[in-house]
Amino acid sequence: MKAKVNGKQMDFEEFGHKMMMETRDELATRDICALHLHSSNDDIQPKISHLNSLITQLKTRAAALCSSLYDRPDPVSDIAMVALTAAIITLAVFSAVVCVASATSHTITLHLFGFSLPLAEYHQALLPALDQPCVFQVRQILR
Repeated sequence: MKAKVNGKQMDFEEFGHKMMMETRDELATRDICALHLHSSNDDIQPKISHLNSLITQLKTRAAALCSSLYDRPDPVSDIAMVALTAAIITLAVFSAVVCVASATSHTITLHLFGFSLPLAEYHQALLPALDQPCVFQVRQILR
């Protein structure tokens, strides 16, 4: 079994074998290995305590969330939450599409009125609709 003792990686089986070869006494080797195991335990105990407190905190949060959602007079339906999430995502996508369409139409309108904006040139390169004959007729009428 490998573990970190005092910041170093340590193989306890190898350490026990080494101690047994040095001391040639089973009780002395057992005592030395026990001291090293207790030292390793003392090193990792604060980390274990911290992780246990985090686990307890997260379990408490989960229980509080379940309690606030489901243990009330009118519990929340999972289907309703999924539908609400889908509606919010749909509205966000449609809002983004409307923003892009609005910016594009305003830029094209400014370009058609003769304003030479860098954005108008950029959109003209991206939108081949400006090369259609009806748009050229609108340009000629507006000039």
